[in-house]
Amino acid sequence: MKITFVGTSHGIAEKDRYCSCTVVTVKGKHYVIDAGAPIYDLLQRYGFRFEDVAGIFITHTHSDHMIGLLALYDALNTFNE
Repeated sequence: MKITFVGTSHGIAEKDRYCSCTVVTVKGKHYVIDAGAPIYDLLQRYGFRFEDVAGIFITHTHSDHMIGLLALYDALNTFNE
């Protein structure tokens, strides 16, 4: 298991810190915990393939934990057809 902290900022993204997002990788599959923006861009920057995302978990409904969810959902639908 590998844990990658993609976004670690508080409620507002900063220059080099982004809203909450953690990726847990198990046996080549990625599980996204929270989808703070700009999650779509950050997953690509960190080298995660959308085809390998097996699940998304949202810890709570504050915008900094889920504002990137729709963009991520669209990407997953596009790459996992």
